[in-house]
Amino acid sequence: MTTSAAIDQLSIWPVPAGTSVVVRSPHPQNVVAELLSTTGRVVQLSTLAFGINTLDVSTLDAGIYLFRTREGSAVRLVKE
Repeated sequence: MTTSAAIDQLSIWPVPAGTSVVVRSPHPQNVVAELLSTTGRVVQLSTLAFGINTLDVSTLDAGIYLFRTREGSAVRLVKE
């Protein structure tokens, strides 16, 4: 059973990621999302629609990233 708290959160999978990730956006309108390196550098910008989105991360180096929307939602992404 899914709780309403889980439904209202940004989520990303699979973690660790390979060549692409699926992002579920709870925001009812399109939002800009940033993928940040551990140094805080923006390495990718994306526009997310409400619901399920697929993002290509094949060009990223292996490591840990922060995926955040400009509305304040954030999740950690590990790239293999």
